[in-house]
Amino acid sequence: MSGVHAEHFNLIASKVSTGFKGIFPGLDVLLDIKPASLTSELTGLVKKDAGLKVKDGNYETSVSQQGTGARRALFWSMLQVFNELNRDKETREVTKKPIQVALKKAMDKKPPDQAIIDECNLKLEAIELGNPIPKSIEDPALPGYLLLIDEPENALHPMAARAAQRHLYKLAENPDWQIMLTTHSPYFINALEDHTTIIRLERPATHGGDLISPKTYRSDLITFQGDEKRRLQALQHIDPSLAEIFFGSYPILVEGDTEHAAFLATIIERQHELADKVTIVRARGKGILLSLVSVLKHFQMDFGIVHDSDAPYNSKGGNNSIWSLNSSIRNAIASARDSGITVRHKVSIPDFERFLGGEEESKDKPLMAYLAILDNAYLGIVVQNMLNDLVYGENHHPFGSGEGETIAQYEILLREKVISWAENNGLSENIKFKGLA
Repeated sequence: MSGVHAEHFNLIASKVSTGFKGIFPGLDVLLDIKPASLTSELTGLVKKDAGLKVKDGNYETSVSQQGTGARRALFWSMLQVFNELNRDKETREVTKKPIQVALKKAMDKKPPDQAIIDECNLKLEAIELGNPIPKSIEDPALPGYLLLIDEPENALHPMAARAAQRHLYKLAENPDWQIMLTTHSPYFINALEDHTTIIRLERPATHGGDLISPKTYRSDLITFQGDEKRRLQALQHIDPSLAEIFFGSYPILVEGDTEHAAFLATIIERQHELADKVTIVRARGKGILLSLVSVLKHFQMDFGIVHDSDAPYNSKGGNNSIWSLNSSIRNAIASARDSGITVRHKVSIPDFERFLGGEEESKDKPLMAYLAILDNAYLGIVVQNMLNDLVYGENHHPFGSGEGETIAQYEILLREKVISWAENNGLSENIKFKGLA
């Protein structure tokens, strides 16, 4: 092998190692690449006389001695490398054709055109030596590859699954590749990645019912405002369970960790049937609820939502910016309902902590809420009733029937409820509820 080719193959080999180590950082792969034809078998991607070893610390093992997860990860990396090798070969063959035609014409002339012959031979030699091929707007569109994967999460621990997701999404950024996978793992769902399509298939509720049409989500078709997408991406990194909303359970959107802990204490500790039917999705902030409503609307999923009303004023008596989100959430829910989605909406006055009888700024709120519900049967019933209303309730509005209610009427009613709560709890003169005189 020439020095140019050796350098090229060494570069490709290092890319295999980089991709593999991206999923299993503690392992390395040693390759002596001799490409074979495309195959679905890992060992078939290199010829029999090629070297393929996995290095684990000071030890080298064969691929067959590695676990299923490591072998699959290596297979994906090898596929990517094979594509680079094959694509380069195809591009060079296509580039050579017009040069070969020109060479034949020059040789067929009487007398032969030696200048053109020499020029064509130099170009062909450069291509054979692996020299770079100039980019051109007339470059041919060569056929790409479609990688089909069934349950890539198999045999991968959580950290490796997250790394594998990043690797596959990175591979899909290559215009030569499309990735299609089936999965039961939220680690492999990234609804916020551009050019992502998610299709959910579900069984009919009854065996004799009609088949349910697939629900489809396309990331390119959903519009976010301002930095909503960036905030959702951050939330997904913090809480991978966010992707569980795309699976078969009924999602309930909650504002924070306290609601999440309270609902879990109610259904899991008491082994309630809803434990297998609902997914509690933490927004970790009131503003993020708007983005999550948009996602579920686009996916055409029924859902429940509960959030704090908060106080109308801030600690200085001015308008509370968080209070204004109540109307925004109400509008987003109305828009989702107009699209045919059933949304059950609840509001905690003034917040979920005090709805449970706790303090506004108490420490360890989620843990305290969890333990309080375990120890207090009455609180458990209160939270269970709210949860049942969010899943099965016939009244989908937080106050009254809500039929024909305008946003202005909703704002007035919500303010009245909050002020009434403040009066009943001795806080009517509190600046957060009274505001500046």
